[in-house]
Amino acid sequence: MLTRDEWKALPQWACWTLIDGRKVPMNPATGRAAKSNDPSTWTTAAEAWAAKKARRWGGLNFALTIDSGIVAIDLDDCFEERDGRRQLKKYAAQIVHMLDTYTELSPSGNGLHLFTLGTIPSNIKIPGFEMYAARHFMSVTGRYLESASPDIESRGEILTALHAFCSIRRAPLPPRRPVELTGNYSRYSAAALARATATVSHAANGARNNLLFQETAALVELVNAGIVDRAAVEQAMIAAGVTSGLEEVEARRTVKSAFSTTTKVRQIVIRPRYSAIEDRV
Repeated sequence: MLTRDEWKALPQWACWTLIDGRKVPMNPATGRAAKSNDPSTWTTAAEAWAAKKARRWGGLNFALTIDSGIVAIDLDDCFEERDGRRQLKKYAAQIVHMLDTYTELSPSGNGLHLFTLGTIPSNIKIPGFEMYAARHFMSVTGRYLESASPDIESRGEILTALHAFCSIRRAPLPPRRPVELTGNYSRYSAAALARATATVSHAANGARNNLLFQETAALVELVNAGIVDRAAVEQAMIAAGVTSGLEEVEARRTVKSAFSTTTKVRQIVIRPRYSAIEDRV
């Protein structure tokens, strides 16, 4: 875990200003352009904030690096009017719930930026969804969601699952059939899905098909129990198989086989979760 104070102390901050409608990264020390691969153009959050106010720039940027271990996720178009209130769309709410890490509004107020600790194989940019671990600036507003953790949490397995799911997508999120994690079992289901996709994604050559079948079959037991949606398992496990090196046709065939041969229903008991209320000051 990384607290917000620890995060702000990292010397990886710059600013941005609007030029011809684009957010251009700016060096707080010189007033010239900053670069996402040049640490000499970054500073601390406090110094970047002072420069932002003095120069009347638009806001702050955080430079993502492999060494810091921080992964940022950018979700677009996250809100809708529902029941007379502005609420998160279903796909965005599920991602926020699964990661439960520091989450804030984007500068536009219509998107979300999530920051978490972990590693991913590569950056991803598809319509509506972006995920970065290095060589990229992510704008920071400080307008964080009260419903998510106030700190940057470690979410390695879930990041791996999310990366695997999104890495083969060719269409914007949300998918045609959104991932459904039901009722009080949603956190349990997310963790099970994350563990399974992480295991398959990192499978060694020669073991990929067997692992994909075994891990999918275990998840099918949850599907049979009505705890997780079939589409969620199919999409995530096919993506994990492709990430491991299998051809998509082969991954689909293996996942289909696991569904057709697994009839067992997993029985689970969810115990109540308790969490202390912490002082955020």
